[in-house]
Amino acid sequence: MTELEELEGRKSLLRPGYVEIPDQSAPVIVPQQKRSAPLFVSAVVILALMGITALNSESTLNFSAKEDLQPSFSNHYTVTNGNPGADYPWINEGYLVEPHKPTKLSMGGDLSDISNLEMTCEAKHIQSGDIVTGTPLTKNTECSMMFSEVGDYVVANTLTNLENQWTYTSYVEVRSRYVRRDIRKLGGSDLSAYLDAARTLYDVSTEEGQSLYGSNYKDMAYFTKVYVTNSVPDKQHDRFHDGMGFLSQHIALTNEYEASLQAVNKAVALPYWDFTQDMVMIKEKAKAESREIDYKDLWSLDIWTEDYFGTADTTLHTVTEGRWAYTRVPKQSDYESTTSNDDDDDDNLASNPYGYMRAPWNLNPSPYVTRYHKACSENLGEKGSYEFNQWPTCKDHYYASFDISSYGEFVYYMSYDAHGGVHRMIGGSGGDCDDWSDMKLLLGPERVIDLKTMSTVIGRHVWREEMCK
Repeated sequence: MTELEELEGRKSLLRPGYVEIPDQSAPVIVPQQKRSAPLFVSAVVILALMGITALNSESTLNFSAKEDLQPSFSNHYTVTNGNPGADYPWINEGYLVEPHKPTKLSMGGDLSDISNLEMTCEAKHIQSGDIVTGTPLTKNTECSMMFSEVGDYVVANTLTNLENQWTYTSYVEVRSRYVRRDIRKLGGSDLSAYLDAARTLYDVSTEEGQSLYGSNYKDMAYFTKVYVTNSVPDKQHDRFHDGMGFLSQHIALTNEYEASLQAVNKAVALPYWDFTQDMVMIKEKAKAESREIDYKDLWSLDIWTEDYFGTADTTLHTVTEGRWAYTRVPKQSDYESTTSNDDDDDDNLASNPYGYMRAPWNLNPSPYVTRYHKACSENLGEKGSYEFNQWPTCKDHYYASFDISSYGEFVYYMSYDAHGGVHRMIGGSGGDCDDWSDMKLLLGPERVIDLKTMSTVIGRHVWREEMCK
């Protein structure tokens, strides 16, 4: 019977402040001090040594209550960025590990004066029973572990003094969770793993992908169809925008998308993009060059390079080099219905007049993903633009997070002011509307600029009011 199997039968008897000593032939190790309160406040029992003294003829372990001999867990992110989830009350800081990422377990306390130490590590998944065995590292108080599942693990690490034959084993409980990070902070291999998995969703169909990767795999045609069909189930409704469904629907689709990425590569966690940093970057650039902000600087930032999502050609308005070169928009006729709804939605609404899975009012004939970065040749984000055409800032997100007390107001604000401008400034609009400038004499320059900057939403309203087909 292994130590972990023994623990399963005894762990209800264990309490914080006590130490299991499986090897009773070793010198007696007794608690120097028991704290009246648990070391950690959590819904799970975390077992740790409160302070011990081990005596034998050759060496002495002498730890005060402040120098607990307990394991810590780290990976290459925590070393530089600290422990994730430290502000969550259900996570004990430092006891969150990540599935499919190399994790280093280090034994705390000063053991430098003790020779001939050996450490072994083993973890058992509480829900599934899966066993993870660690690999000792060069430093004899460390080992490497690779947790293979989401859930909770009991980790047993055993220190053995080979010379004096005493053994100390500690048990702690850790949570294994994926961690979503800022895409700019992903390590090079993790960034490539995410982008490669995302590219796979464009290149491998759902049918082929499920045979290769399992039932969680869905291709981008599926996600595009679900998004468009639910955004335009009919002429009057939108389940993804302009209402209380905005956050919940986007979260649901994001989670399903991440599950598909993880079907391709289990180590991938969907990153987020903190686009408020982009505004800071172009402001700092303008300040360094002693000039006004130029919103065109947004498109020269790292996010729009080949290392990330590519640069859109100024003539074709699509990416022509790198991983995302000439990425095609799915055509409705190429795929069977992939809507996740039980309603009798009109699938014909899930495409534009050219058959591409774009909004029905989107008259773009290009087969490729398109970015104009302007609205009918007008720069968005300039002074005087409507608020929802401006790039959100950290101030906007601070206001949403700390100054809004109504959930309804929060959803509305996040839909428009805190995020909508990013869509309009990246995608934009173009085509014949560039010639609307010819109406300046009729309408006046300011009114023409208003029409152009509103062009990304005018088509939708005209179509929904059945002013056009």
